[in-house]
Amino acid sequence: MEFRGKIFSIYSFYIAEEIDLALAQNLLNASKRVNFRRSKSTPKRLQYETPPITVNLDIPFDFDIIDDFYPSNINLKIFDFGAVSISLLWNGKTEFVNLKYISSDLFDSNLEEKVLSYVSELKNYLTKTLKKPFDEIIFEDYIVFQTDEIDSKPSEFLRNNKETIAHILRMEKENLSQMEIDEATQIALSYYEFDMVVIDYNASFVIDADYEDILEIIEFSQVELAQIRALDRILDKSLDYFESIIEKRSIFLPPIKEISLFFLNVSLNRERLDNALKLMGDLYLARIYKSLGLKLHVSEWENSLERNLKTLSDIYQLLREDFFQKIANFLEITIVILILVEIVLGLLRIL
Repeated sequence: MEFRGKIFSIYSFYIAEEIDLALAQNLLNASKRVNFRRSKSTPKRLQYETPPITVNLDIPFDFDIIDDFYPSNINLKIFDFGAVSISLLWNGKTEFVNLKYISSDLFDSNLEEKVLSYVSELKNYLTKTLKKPFDEIIFEDYIVFQTDEIDSKPSEFLRNNKETIAHILRMEKENLSQMEIDEATQIALSYYEFDMVVIDYNASFVIDADYEDILEIIEFSQVELAQIRALDRILDKSLDYFESIIEKRSIFLPPIKEISLFFLNVSLNRERLDNALKLMGDLYLARIYKSLGLKLHVSEWENSLERNLKTLSDIYQLLREDFFQKIANFLEITIVILILVEIVLGLLRIL
């Protein structure tokens, strides 16, 4: 059986607290190194609060690494909330069983290094547009296999090719156990009779001619996870930092304002991401989004982020209470001293 379709490799990064999209657009327009043409708009069922810059790049590096598939284009998205996403596309055809080897080879390839190098260059070029750039590069990667040419209904196709699809999604050449096969293919969603998306944590298999909105949801899920992980990392480092300066500072100068502003910034960044994309009444896309969250363990990362935020909030409350208690104690001592001084002065006048 032959597979005809597309392969997408998606890399999502969190590089700064905020990106000035207007300035970034101007810089990209002026760049001779980044030649691009405007890509088509976001699918109508999805609506961004602030639409990202979305462009199809002239290919900046070689990714002709898949037998029987040719590189088509590289799509770049720049989001105002500090994220960047790069999607590589291959078109081609091969025997269906070969996809498990292609998937494994993609996983073991040096594509990650090339994309990381390109994003580092892009980040440096866009420095003026970045507010509080993140000093680490935290990213998520994901692969999507798409076709609309199969020899049976999607449900039958999955049932007859379950083992191969599991190997494709898990990027494994060696034989998987039945437990792994079942787990890799357990989330299979359909809307019409002849479409389906099988979702796993490394990859998805999409059977649908109108796949753009599904691809957009997958990409945004990766962006979301990259940002949550980055914010969690920032919080971890900041908790260590605040602990160190608390030990060094005077008891009358705790970092209350710094903690308060930092807490506010993290909370606002998270809220901005939550509001970034709206699904316009589409329950099917909402199910896909929810299923991706389950497979990517987004809730676990969110819980870790919430725990760190709560720890920071607790530190703030303790420092604030301690600070005002020290002020109250200082004022009490001052009043006592003033009273004693007044008594002494009174006695001196009598004498």
